[in-house]
Amino acid sequence: LRVHHGAVDQSALTSRAPYEVFIVVKQTLVSMGIEIKREGDFKVRCVRRKRKIIDNGNDSTSSPINNHSNSILTTPEILYGDSTVDSGEEIRFAVELCRIKNLPGLYIVDIKRMKGNLWGYKFLYHTLLE
Repeated sequence: LRVHHGAVDQSALTSRAPYEVFIVVKQTLVSMGIEIKREGDFKVRCVRRKRKIIDNGNDSTSSPINNHSNSILTTPEILYGDSTVDSGEEIRFAVELCRIKNLPGLYIVDIKRMKGNLWGYKFLYHTLLE
């Protein structure tokens, strides 16, 4: 595990086992509809795709693509915040579990924004930490 440098958000601290924490983090990201790509044992790169605009006209393309009620594999719906705060654009960020220097047994979930709206990222950040 890498040593964390920078500000510490107390809601991101944990003393649970690193593998256990990272499994929960990955499950939560997937349930939020976030695409994840593994970068290391305790680091993933994440992408929340842009919100699709649905045309309410008579166009047949406005209906959802996957509308099979008997589908066994369902992809989770992508999570977006309130439209007044979250514009629904693509957001890229990294999530890494780090250790805290000179505090053995204490870890932090470090989330860094790489691209996208700050308010949309903030919504995802707080949702993931909850």
